Amino acid sequence: MELKLMNKKNFEEHIYEFKDLYELCFRLPTSIEDIKWRYLENIHDDLLVCMAFEKGKMIANYSVSPLILTYCGNDIPAVLSLNTMTHPDYFGQGLFVKLAKQIYKTAYEKGYQLVFGFPNKISNRTFITKLDWKDIYEIPMLELSLSEKKTNNTLKITYDNSFDLDYSLHCKNDPVYRVKKSKEYLKWRYHMNPTINYNNIVLQQKDGKVTGYLIFKEYKDRLNLVDYSFCSDDVSNSLLEQLIQIGIYSEKNYISTWVRFDSSFHLLLEKYGFYNTSPVTYFGANWFANHNNDFKGYQYSNWQIYLTDDNAF
Repeated sequence: MELKLMNKKNFEEHIYEFKDLYELCFRLPTSIEDIKWRYLENIHDDLLVCMAFEKGKMIANYSVSPLILTYCGNDIPAVLSLNTMTHPDYFGQGLFVKLAKQIYKTAYEKGYQLVFGFPNKISNRTFITKLDWKDIYEIPMLELSLSEKKTNNTLKITYDNSFDLDYSLHCKNDPVYRVKKSKEYLKWRYHMNPTINYNNIVLQQKDGKVTGYLIFKEYKDRLNLVDYSFCSDDVSNSLLEQLIQIGIYSEKNYISTWVRFDSSFHLLLEKYGFYNTSPVTYFGANWFANHNNDFKGYQYSNWQIYLTDDNAF
């Protein structure tokens, strides 16, 4: 058996095997275009993929996606844990742990400071007990029922789905850990995504700069509010009203999102009738340098997390 760190060339050589293993493990379809977008077209030009081979056949994979966090205006190189895959014939051999340890060692040597992510109920225990992760929070879904909401035909809605406007007001310098979302990142994450159609509604000030954006997608009977940023509470209120109207017009039953409990936006959502519900999602991290449990990076009050910080959305 061979564990192999992939570069872009040999990843492309095995991309159809990767697709087949993904569909076998998750019983969900994926596309070559989606795989290339996620792994090869990321604006952070690095590939952190480790595969296991047995007699030339790919039998397992673990990957992370490079990104930048910010904290008080400082950039922190980080990686997001992606899906783990092991062929059913090779369960129970500890391949996930072996691949993850190799990836984390490589990421640390390249200067990345942490890995974070959203383990499921099957993998979370392994992350904690064998890969030095710490649980940070269990994030509940916030949900709004649209069944009794009324329409408002006076609202003017502006879309910028291709992210061509000026988003410079949204460079955050506050004391929370968050994914750094430049205009280039927003365009890659949402506009260039080959399989999901995201919508972005905005408000602008007179000079054309965006004062608030709210990104959502349709999913079954609901709208998922996946990302947002506002320069003031008035902006967040206006954009939320617009989103509710879009939900009503598109005959959706619910709006769902993640929001920090101690934020003014959470209070606004409560005012409109949002409530906690399932699913509840694990959120954890492994800071590669040794830190105790009092470290700010292991405290959820020091994070700002959005739905699409989890690659599942």
